[in-house]
Amino acid sequence: MRLHLWLAVFIALIPTWVQAKTPPSSLTKIPFLRSLARDSALIFSGTVLGVEHFGPDLATVATTRITFRVQEAIRGVRCRQVVQIQEWDGLWNSGERYRPR
Repeated sequence: MRLHLWLAVFIALIPTWVQAKTPPSSLTKIPFLRSLARDSALIFSGTVLGVEHFGPDLATVATTRITFRVQEAIRGVRCRQVVQIQEWDGLWNSGERYRPR
């Protein structure tokens, strides 16, 4: 669950860094950023294609699946690849939300 939170935060920040064209050396001034990037399996900027909610049942907890099309691949993905991430619904309900374009 914790990885999904960091992944979501990291994904949310990438467009800002790309737009600002911040040199990578400047990004290392944020103390946790280096370890966050090292521990992240997927790092990309993309467009939200869809959001699906899956309610809790007897065997699972409520989750939200977000589908992206990668526009800028940084780590673990390819450009134009369709990627799905799934996060705990409690995180979805308490934080920022993605919307399809």
